[in-house]
Amino acid sequence: VSKGYKAGSFGQISGAIVDAYRGVKQAHLIDYEIGYKLQLMDRKLSVNGAFFYYDYRNKQLRAKFIDPIFGGLDQLVNVPKSTVKGAEIEINARPTDGLTLSASAMYLDAKVKKYIGVVGLHREPNGLLAPDLESFAGRRLPFSPKFQYTVRVDYDTPITDSLNGFVGIGAHGQSKTSGVLTTLGVQPADIFDIKAHTIVDANVGIHAADNAWRLTLWGKNIFNKFYNTNVIQAYDSVVRYTGMPVTYGVTLGFRM
Repeated sequence: VSKGYKAGSFGQISGAIVDAYRGVKQAHLIDYEIGYKLQLMDRKLSVNGAFFYYDYRNKQLRAKFIDPIFGGLDQLVNVPKSTVKGAEIEINARPTDGLTLSASAMYLDAKVKKYIGVVGLHREPNGLLAPDLESFAGRRLPFSPKFQYTVRVDYDTPITDSLNGFVGIGAHGQSKTSGVLTTLGVQPADIFDIKAHTIVDANVGIHAADNAWRLTLWGKNIFNKFYNTNVIQAYDSVVRYTGMPVTYGVTLGFRM
């Protein structure tokens, strides 16, 4: 069990009125966690796992507020109460010499428990815009995909008495999530979604049998998957930040 704090702050988001820069309170978290570590089959198989429960108070998140002239803008807000329940597992297996299989997965149930936020807007008789509010209890927190996972296979084998060759391939991904806590009712409900994606990386190379040096040819996102890492609204524009495209490189390393 542990407890942590995040200091109060002011939003760094461009606003049109003073209310956009309203400060947020200090946030705090109590973390309850229990886990296990297992070594099986003469240490050829290891299994690690954990279950955790995060109890947040005044969590600081990007959400929406209504500017009376410009409409829906982003703002740093406090969510009075939210929780994250989750479990994670990591498996590493070495069934034969040189072959390593690894996998990990995480499940998250991250939800708001108490927060009144913006879901839409309307125009007042004086011509200014005003917010439509409702409870967000039960809605998922942003940047909290329900599932995250990684799988990888690596093989290292002698080529000569002094030289080894190796090859590896792995994939990591997540289910869909959202970049902002709230969405405006005048826009499609999924406009701030960060879609599910899986990225594949690979490497191949040679190294000295005593690991004095290593030469690696590597590739990241080798299938050039197009995906987003964040989505925000900047006044009348929705901005999506994209992940890195296919990237290749060579690394030469020495051990002194």
